[in-house]
Amino acid sequence: MIRKDLLTTTCSWEAGVGEIHMDERFDFVIVGGGHNGTTLAAYLAKSGYSTCVLEARPECGGGQENTEPVPGFRIDPHATYLYGGAAPGFEQLELWKYGFRQVYYKSMGGMVTSDGQAVSIGARFSPDRAQADIERYTSGGQGFAGLMNSLMGDSMKELLRALFWTPPYPHDMDFEPGDLPWAQVMRKIAPAFWSERFLDMTLVEMLDEFIDWEPIKVAQCLAAWYCGAHPTWEGQALPSLGGTLLLGYGSGAPRGGMHTYAHAIIRCALAHGTRILTNSPVREIIVQDGKARGVILDEDASFAGKTIWADKAVVSAVDAQATMLNLIGKDHLDPSFTQRVKDINLKGGSLYVISLITTEMPKYKADIDAFPYEEYPSCVVYPSDSYENLYAQTRDVYSKKSAPEIDIDHMTLMVCTHDQYDPTRCPDGYHVISPIYLQMPPPEYDVDGPDAVHRRVPEDPPAGRTQHERIDNSRCFREHSMGFRVPQHRHDCRELVCDPPL
Repeated sequence: MIRKDLLTTTCSWEAGVGEIHMDERFDFVIVGGGHNGTTLAAYLAKSGYSTCVLEARPECGGGQENTEPVPGFRIDPHATYLYGGAAPGFEQLELWKYGFRQVYYKSMGGMVTSDGQAVSIGARFSPDRAQADIERYTSGGQGFAGLMNSLMGDSMKELLRALFWTPPYPHDMDFEPGDLPWAQVMRKIAPAFWSERFLDMTLVEMLDEFIDWEPIKVAQCLAAWYCGAHPTWEGQALPSLGGTLLLGYGSGAPRGGMHTYAHAIIRCALAHGTRILTNSPVREIIVQDGKARGVILDEDASFAGKTIWADKAVVSAVDAQATMLNLIGKDHLDPSFTQRVKDINLKGGSLYVISLITTEMPKYKADIDAFPYEEYPSCVVYPSDSYENLYAQTRDVYSKKSAPEIDIDHMTLMVCTHDQYDPTRCPDGYHVISPIYLQMPPPEYDVDGPDAVHRRVPEDPPAGRTQHERIDNSRCFREHSMGFRVPQHRHDCRELVCDPPL
């Protein structure tokens, strides 16, 4: 139930300005209409609180975004798979009532080596596919298969919720590492595999105990690097593996792309009474007596200078630096705290992304017809050869702070596709090969400066050409990437030259 008494509106005339400002009052005011802000709004509104969401852009959803760089061809500029499939929110918010539809893929991933060995890893509903393929090349994968089988279904959901949806212990509470929620779950669901050594292991060390075939370990480690904790970080074996398990549990993507997921959350919030204002950047969070009491919209907002009061809380769903340094300001903060906020590193991983429109799916040079169309993996790691190549790319990005310098025959990439399972992504007769991922340093950390990627293009091998030179059917008619120019003529992918991301 919505508290109508808190939706009062008053008008005031500002002398000398000649504008009418509308003041409103809610229980909660949320700054930022991305995934976190809209999801919180849906929960609060469903619980009976009056809630207002303020989004600076014309559209809510944040990273849950779709775009059509060419009419009819849809890509995800940011998030492209559903990592939150194990989250309790799908049941608690009943998102199926508000249009959410998930497309489950027959195979989420695959890998191909440079000498033609190929494996389809399968998906949540085809767990035996990977083992059958791996056994063509090695008999040493039964241990890992046994571990994965013990984590199927509700067991995997319980583990993922312990890893990613369980609040941390209070900072002043003493506890042993073995008491961490995910460690408790692992002991319960996989006692035959659990070891206290997992608490100190890297993912590489963990995989080495279960698998003797390096290519499948390389594919798993590359996926872990792109999904979360790097596979060489000590004590992160299970959290690192968990990042890839999120992908496996979701086993697909929302029908039509990630933005349809955002729409379902937004519809849920609206159905329970949330007020959402777009084109509404916030100028200031009002602080009185040390507490956030409301916000004032920017002069560029749809309701310029509008004041919106919060009786219970103002929630900022934007980053900590923007919140504390720009919206609240140093006058309300202790200098030492302000410095700690300034020291927060917001420069995380950065992905160089290419999207291609083709008339055929990529056909890899494999020793068998590894990927029939009806079970074509949505994400292929290629070439998945050796730790040495993976470590070389890691050193370039993390230590040298440069683009990967490995030669094009050994540069390991991720090549993703969706439309073999979701025909809404492009017109009949075409395919969208997107995203093609390559890990890069954030521009701010690049050894040659933020603009180095632009200057480096003439001497760097284009990622698109790099990949398609190693694919049999490399004919395509158009290329697009975020920040890339779109060639306007039909040509061979081997001739592509890409501009860098903006």
